[in-house]
Amino acid sequence: MDHSEASPEINYKLLRLARGKRYVIAVQDQSGEIEPHPYWEETQAFFARGTPIEQWEQVATEVFTQVFPDALPSGFSVFVRMERRNICLGVVLWRGAVIYPFIFPTLEDALSAATQDEWILEAHAKTELDLAC
Repeated sequence: MDHSEASPEINYKLLRLARGKRYVIAVQDQSGEIEPHPYWEETQAFFARGTPIEQWEQVATEVFTQVFPDALPSGFSVFVRMERRNICLGVVLWRGAVIYPFIFPTLEDALSAATQDEWILEAHAKTELDLAC
């Protein structure tokens, strides 16, 4: 084995989206973009990214916990990362099978986006129904 080859650079981090005792893994690249589909576990994400086993411990992981705000439209899930002093460090928004491509700075921003998307989807569905009639 040739050890003169450089190991691939770790240019992503894992986002653990916790739902009670279960969780899924999202991947965020160095530009901040989140892949739209989750993985069932870390090893799946590592293999998908071609990360050698000896580098797995070098990959940063941030934990986000699911919350259930009253204002969240049906079909959406939100996961919040909090600092010890109850300061929000970011929010991941997930609708159906697709994770939004970035982290929202606050829960309010994520709820606003979910509400706006719900309104746009309802308006689009109504327009399609009107065109079909």
